[in-house]
Amino acid sequence: MLQSRWAEDPPEVLLVLSADEQVPGLIGYTSFLRIHYAARYWSTGKVRYFVISGGSTGGRSIAASMAEFLYTSGVPREAVRLEEGSHNTWENLRNSRPIVEGLPGRVGILTSDYHSGRVAAVCRKMGWNPILVPVPDANKRWNSWAQRWPLLWDLSVETAKRGGYWWRGWV
Repeated sequence: MLQSRWAEDPPEVLLVLSADEQVPGLIGYTSFLRIHYAARYWSTGKVRYFVISGGSTGGRSIAASMAEFLYTSGVPREAVRLEEGSHNTWENLRNSRPIVEGLPGRVGILTSDYHSGRVAAVCRKMGWNPILVPVPDANKRWNSWAQRWPLLWDLSVETAKRGGYWWRGWV
């Protein structure tokens, strides 16, 4: 219920939304999964640019830490732009939109499956219609008994955040 439709064809410009970090400078599982799929999309030869969005919680930004993963996966630095001033989904989209729209090609937003519905709602509210590229985060974790309780927590938090975004008028 929380996810958007799946993308059929990756766009040329991918906005990758950051998520969690274990400690400042060390990305968490959800951020890792998103950037891992971003690197896989690069290997298709269709994606030409990445914009990685996510600020700092006390040191290096999450976006910078995620970008390092792309660099070590063979993505050239010239293909990556960072947006390091955001601390929530609404700010990610607001701050990254001018960057991605300044790059040539179709724009897509890569995020977790269960997060993509809120991203789609915020984009609609902003009058923006990028391609959504959800990655199978909840779908993967559901297959592991050890990950089901943390997943249930994440889905509950996502539902509460959706309500908070509605309350603020962001969706």
